Amino acid sequence: MTESLTLKEEAERLAKQLFEDDIEKRAGFTSGLLDIYSQAKDKDFLVIHNPGGWGTTRVENLLQWERSIVEGVSASIEKLGYNRQLIQYFRTDRGIWEIMKDIREQMRFFTNKARIMAAEIEFITR
Repeated sequence: MTESLTLKEEAERLAKQLFEDDIEKRAGFTSGLLDIYSQAKDKDFLVIHNPGGWGTTRVENLLQWERSIVEGVSASIEKLGYNRQLIQYFRTDRGIWEIMKDIREQMRFFTNKARIMAAEIEFITR
């Protein structure tokens, strides 16, 4: 219990650094980060798939060529005797308004989203 509480506190501290006073974003980030951490725990590999396009397509709806890459990487890991967890990193929320809001971020080469993703990966790999 203490370990989980400490982990939650660390996730909340990171969320506060990234999102400052936006309580809703901090809560969503913390929850999502702890979910990824629990899925990746005790796995040899964490495969992170970032869909093409606007980055909103779930694995089951990917174009065949893109899905074959994800499935091929996963199968290769398993064939080597390792276990893995696949997660998807969605750059944009679904919907036209979310895409419109993301255009500004795209013009900056997704620097803010890259910083957030890097923080998530660093947290998970410690």
